[in-house]
Amino acid sequence: MKIQKKEDGYKAALEKNKIKFDEKLVIINDLKKESCVAAAKQLMQMKQMPDGLFVTGDFGAAICILTFKEAGLKVPEDIAVAGFNNDT
Repeated sequence: MKIQKKEDGYKAALEKNKIKFDEKLVIINDLKKESCVAAAKQLMQMKQMPDGLFVTGDFGAAICILTFKEAGLKVPEDIAVAGFNNDT
């Protein structure tokens, strides 16, 4: 499973850097526009919004950036966004 391998890699990187895993910070979706908009909105509604996010698809990252900007946030000043793997 592709998603499971990515999640396992994320958890391994956290463990290696002695960072506690927080399941509330992991949003798994299909990387379609509507899902990415919903994920960005979910992050913005958190009591403590993360400093940044890592999206496993460049399209999804772009949608998150647009959603943040439409909400008045500055990228990367308010929240950083990194896309990876050019998945659509």
